[in-house]
Amino acid sequence: DKPLIHPMALTINDLPKELFERIFDFFDLNTLLAATRVNKEWKLVAEQHKIWPTLCSKWTDHKLKQYSWRQVLSLMKKEQKESLNEHNETREEVRLKYRGFACGLRYWPIDPPSRVAGQPSDVVGGWKVHPDTTSNVTVTWSANLKASAKELYNFYKNFGNTFQDNSNLTLISMKRYHQFMQLRARYPDEQLIPSADIEWVWLTHLIRPHIYEADCKKLYGQIISHRIFATEFDSLVKENSLTNTAKLWTQEYGTDYVLGSLEIPKKRWKDGGFTAPLVSLRQTFFYFSGREHNNKLDHWKNVFGFTPEDLMKDLEWLQLFTAFMKETHPDNFELVSCEMLQKTEKAYERFLFLTTKYPPKEKESLIHPTYAIDLMWHAHMINPLEYIQDCTQLMGGVPDHIPWPHNTQYEMAASFNRRNVLWKKEYLVDISKEHVLNP
Repeated sequence: DKPLIHPMALTINDLPKELFERIFDFFDLNTLLAATRVNKEWKLVAEQHKIWPTLCSKWTDHKLKQYSWRQVLSLMKKEQKESLNEHNETREEVRLKYRGFACGLRYWPIDPPSRVAGQPSDVVGGWKVHPDTTSNVTVTWSANLKASAKELYNFYKNFGNTFQDNSNLTLISMKRYHQFMQLRARYPDEQLIPSADIEWVWLTHLIRPHIYEADCKKLYGQIISHRIFATEFDSLVKENSLTNTAKLWTQEYGTDYVLGSLEIPKKRWKDGGFTAPLVSLRQTFFYFSGREHNNKLDHWKNVFGFTPEDLMKDLEWLQLFTAFMKETHPDNFELVSCEMLQKTEKAYERFLFLTTKYPPKEKESLIHPTYAIDLMWHAHMINPLEYIQDCTQLMGGVPDHIPWPHNTQYEMAASFNRRNVLWKKEYLVDISKEHVLNP
């Protein structure tokens, strides 16, 4: 007979293979990475384990194919560390670093549409004509970019300071946004209206298109659409929709949607309107049972691919945009005039065309447009389904937009200058003057 082995003499390596591998299901990112360094057996199990795709789900498929799971995790941890350093920057440091260069366009796998019979030799992808064929925009967008740009500007102008002065709203607003998006998924035929704090989070999510698409599919099973309400007729529809939203919210979550009146300030529509759906400029709408939500935050974790710090940093964009426009325009220039919006829309069209013709290479740093072009890029992305449709048709893929990249100022300047050389070759004008000089 074999001698009995005292239970305390057994180790984890003595467990049956199925049970041993099952333990890895409970490892977090750091533990799983550490497990690969224990011994060869643990390394083999850890690197082939099924949990990796879930842990790395926010990374796009083309990256997962290029690296091992361990390499992906190492890169993710590096990005998180860099992101933490960026989030510790003061508002003044952020404005100084990003004063000259806007958000970045990152490499993505593209499959440009094939040429069709009769297509001019100077065009590429799905473009029918070269942008310089006419001074007007040659593309028929699936969304109204000029209206979206104006409403986006007005939103940050009217609400930005309120959010900056209430940084404790971030996690509460992110939780409410998640609840709102769940309602949108459950009631797809209802026109639901987000409150201002929810719209704030939504806009931050939308200008990260690859993250937005991945999060929506994972959390809600579909890409949730977002649209602009920019007419007086929309305001009439919105009033009834807001009441219905509040009713469904109370029905689902047992709390008030907002405190105070649900009245919509109609006179504001005559003053230029806001990014709809908004509720009211009244401060009462930011006091949405905050005590009750704070009590529940301990049990809620961020489920999105962006952070509360991203919400606060995005509020700095308007200051940088305004500074850039004032530096490149004469005195008394109206920032969101019809003339300016027309010129920036044309500049944005040229930006997408040049990106189709000279797409970013994988080893290349990010492509940085000017803040004028970035305004129209943001306006396009806040219409997510339309952005995907237009870019896929024209470019063969959906460009990713990276706010507040971790590149140094030198790297951003070098990338900007490389793109400007191509821009001047294609359009015979400096990209920094594009929105001023084009007709």
